This record gives sequence, C-alpha cells and structure tokens, in this order.
Amino acid sequence: MDCKNCGLGISSESVFCNKCGKRVEPEIPINLDQRISTIEAQIKGIEKKQTKEQYVVEIETAAKIAERIKKWITILLFYITVPTALIVGLLAYWLGPGIFDVKHFADNSKKKIDKMVGEAKKDIDKTELDIQNAKASVGQVDGQLAAMKINAKQVSDQVTA
Repeated sequence: MDCKNCGLGISSESVFCNKCGKRVEPEIPINLDQRISTIEAQIKGIEKKQTKEQYVVEIETAAKIAERIKKWITILLFYITVPTALIVGLLAYWLGPGIFDVKHFADNSKKKIDKMVGEAKKDIDKTELDIQNAKASVGQVDGQLAAMKINAKQVSDQVTA
C-alpha cells in the first residue's frame, strides 16, 4: 500500500506515513464477485419461494374444485339413485315378486356409490397432504431466505466498516 500524500510504500498495518506523517486510511477490499453471487442467490431464493407459493395456491384451488365436484356428484347421485330406486320398486310391485331382484340391485348400487365416495375422499386426503407438504417447503424457504438476509447484512456491514 502507498501513502496517498507522498507516495511512500507503507505496510498495511501502519497508521501513519513514516515520511510525511499523514494518517493512512486502511484499504477495505471489496469482493464484487462474492457480493454478486450473494445477490444472485437471494434472487433465486425469492423466485423459488414465489414458485412454491404459486404451487400452494394451485393445490388449494385443486382441493376446492375436488370438494365442489364431490358435492355435485353426491347431489347428482341422490337425484338419480332415488328416482331410479322408486321406479324399480314400483315395477317390482306391479309386475310381481321375482321379476326384479330389488335387494341385489340396491346392494350393488350402494357398493358402487360407496366406492366412488371412498375414492373421492382418498383424492381429497392426498390433496390435503400435498398442501401440507407445500406449506412446509415454503416455511423452509422462508427460513433460508431469512438466513441469507442476515448473511447479506453482515457482509454489507463488513464492507462499510
């Protein structure tokens, strides 16, 4: 390092110039590559967080759609199954016993409906699990982002010190 006043070579530990006596300001090395990579990492972290938040919104939307579909299927099945059962029951009554096996028909219909409802519940449970996992991932990303902000603040403080 050189004295800015007289140009004499001075050691980096010196506080005053040995020739002219002027106070020597220490040079603070600025590592731009490190700062740039830190900022790029922060940007990538923010982009990753935004992507995960968008994913959570999409999962929540899918869950709401699945719930709405389940309600419509339940309503639709009720309005199809009840009139159909009434018609079959009336036909069995009018045409006599033995022509229609109403109990077998009702049991099969109930099994099919129970199976469809069970599958819908499994889909909803899976979607809820996906939402929980996405929220946990967002929490981890938030923690990493907070750590990066702290590191960036420390680097900034060191550079300005």
